[in-house]
Amino acid sequence: MSPSPLFLATLAIATFSSCCKFQAEQTTPASADRKFASQAAYTNLDAIAIGALASGRGEDATVRAFGRTTAEEHRAAQEQLKRVAEPFNLSLPADIDETGMSDLNRLSAATDATFDTTYIAIQAARYRQALTLFQTEIDKGKNNTVVNYASDQWSLLVTRLRTADSLLAAAGVK
Repeated sequence: MSPSPLFLATLAIATFSSCCKFQAEQTTPASADRKFASQAAYTNLDAIAIGALASGRGEDATVRAFGRTTAEEHRAAQEQLKRVAEPFNLSLPADIDETGMSDLNRLSAATDATFDTTYIAIQAARYRQALTLFQTEIDKGKNNTVVNYASDQWSLLVTRLRTADSLLAAAGVK
């Protein structure tokens, strides 16, 4: 005896429903993914703010260029993060965090003679922290879209850290 059409229809609906539920669970960012997205946004917003300051205030043309490029690249990274967050209704911060404000105040108070090395040292430390944050998301993130964002930004962060380290070495700072 073959299964009834009603049974087959019910089975198909149940299979489809469980399939869609499974996909929704996979695509909804986990708490750790949400936290990463928020921290990544702060990383971008802080880099934009202090990079913009450095692009106008840096004594050395290389430092000004580094600040300008940093601000531009993180502005683009923030826009990409917004596109990642939108389908999931992830709420991202819109302004710098306390650490960013502290760094901005520290840079604003720096003398012309110390501004460049202070800025580069701050950026180098922040890129090291960002690499740890992004690597953790790459290794342990649950949502592929968020993990892919972290992976896409990885090489940018490595490049910016290497540039910061080179600028510090050129200034004689270890």
